[in-house]
Amino acid sequence: MFMKAYQRLMPGSARFWSTDMGLSALLGSLTIYIFVVSPLSRHYHVGKVVHVFFALVLLSGLLGTSPGARFRPWMLMAAVSAVLFRWISQENAVRLWVGLGYGCSSLFFGLSVIQLLARVFQRGPKTAHRVRGAVAVYLMLGLLWVSFYQLVELLSPGAFRFPDNPDGTPLPDAAQQSALIYFSFVTLTTVGYGDVVAVEPFARSLAVMEALSGQLFPAVLLARIVALQVSEEQ
Repeated sequence: MFMKAYQRLMPGSARFWSTDMGLSALLGSLTIYIFVVSPLSRHYHVGKVVHVFFALVLLSGLLGTSPGARFRPWMLMAAVSAVLFRWISQENAVRLWVGLGYGCSSLFFGLSVIQLLARVFQRGPKTAHRVRGAVAVYLMLGLLWVSFYQLVELLSPGAFRFPDNPDGTPLPDAAQQSALIYFSFVTLTTVGYGDVVAVEPFARSLAVMEALSGQLFPAVLLARIVALQVSEEQ
């Protein structure tokens, strides 16, 4: 229903997102949010800008999924709820609203990973856009773990030790999110500089799981794309 309404309102844009080029656009929005907007939020008062770009990432993920995605209604509800709770918690930082926002974000990113993988591996030539879509899934995985880490830090303050607060005092929301995005991706790529450390047992378990997924993803899924392309050419 969402896609039909969108097609009526913006027919040209809907055609764009229904092609593989939509996967490249999704990768672009993820790249800007993760590597540009989020780091800037630590040094400048751009909280609302971060929320706007976060909403654009969710919209790109929603539109970039397969047109026949069975989970799209759930993704739409999770995306709207995540954005709504983030705006509410910005004005009224009640733990319930903050936790619901993190939970809805986790649900959205988890469903997005599943649907985008189905889009990448669907029948048809494995174009460069689909390879970029696989990279977008990899970045989505990093954001999924960020949501998990935020939930753990909310439920168990001090679960992570940051260089800006070695005594365990809470960081501002923007600084904490930026630090956890950094921690998530250095864990996903198994770089592990050690400046941000998971100290709570459950947080450590999540970090180990993310490191494993970060190693298995390029070894299995990206190699699978290449193998499918070779077999289709033959």
